[in-house]
Amino acid sequence: FASILKVPYDYFFRPLGTKDDRPIFWRARLSAPPIARDRAEVRLEWMKEIVDYLASYFDLPSLNLPRFEFSEDNFGSSDFVERVAREIREFWDIRPGPMPDTIEQLETNGVLVSRIHVRADKLDAFSQWSDRFNVPFVMLSRDKASACRQRFDVLHELVHITCHADVPQKRLNDRAFYKAIEKQADQIASALLMPEAEFVGELYAPSLDGFLTLKERWGASVAAMIMRSKQLDLIDDDDARRLWINYNRRGWRSNGEPLDGKLEKEEPHLIRRSFELLIEEGVQSASQIVKALPFPTSDLEELADLEQGTLSGVT
Repeated sequence: FASILKVPYDYFFRPLGTKDDRPIFWRARLSAPPIARDRAEVRLEWMKEIVDYLASYFDLPSLNLPRFEFSEDNFGSSDFVERVAREIREFWDIRPGPMPDTIEQLETNGVLVSRIHVRADKLDAFSQWSDRFNVPFVMLSRDKASACRQRFDVLHELVHITCHADVPQKRLNDRAFYKAIEKQADQIASALLMPEAEFVGELYAPSLDGFLTLKERWGASVAAMIMRSKQLDLIDDDDARRLWINYNRRGWRSNGEPLDGKLEKEEPHLIRRSFELLIEEGVQSASQIVKALPFPTSDLEELADLEQGTLSGVT
């Protein structure tokens, strides 16, 4: 088994923790292949084992999150969307204007973040509130997503954590409900990324070129700005349709937007720095870490955002 599955022998003899009952919120759940979700969920469980291991050496950041009571009555409520976004920013004392490093915001406030290759085009991110650790986990895709798309994904998952953590799994199995909750997460993520007063104040024209001039400063895609402008009634349905037509004509949907290759993705630091400190201070060697966490070394390095070869010695 170890040879065929390419896992260490000790993988089959490690103690197994209890699985969390809370639902996993999948981006593109309706279109992502089940095998991709299964593979990703396994890595989420590995991430929990990694955190359990690190917690024996470090005090992880305390959880510091606002929580909002969920109600289906808030679906479609722009007031709710803007209020939640405003209160999250105020709770974390985020100054007006563009959102700072989104992953850093989550990690500083106790949310554990990792990035993996999910190997599914439409499975961009997923999250789960863990009762076992009493903290939320966010897993991001390394596959193709631009820096701006990843920032949006991070905030989308933050909405699930703060607003939807208590939604039962059986409700998420309802297709219409699932679409409604995903739409709400998108709307609040947009409002977090582009607060109305400051965004509108800097937008000289709701056009593709006008949006593009703001992309680098705001860390938001042109596509997200089109949707946010529609959300704020800066443009009507006909305006939005024309913008999307021109967006497609420029090849931005199929080939990516301008600046996608220039803007660097934000990176998790908490887990990586914890492992680096263990090794640098001589508390644990790479071989001891691999022995304690008997996963494929490449997966362990990926989950921890470590440079390839940090634990294996192979670059």
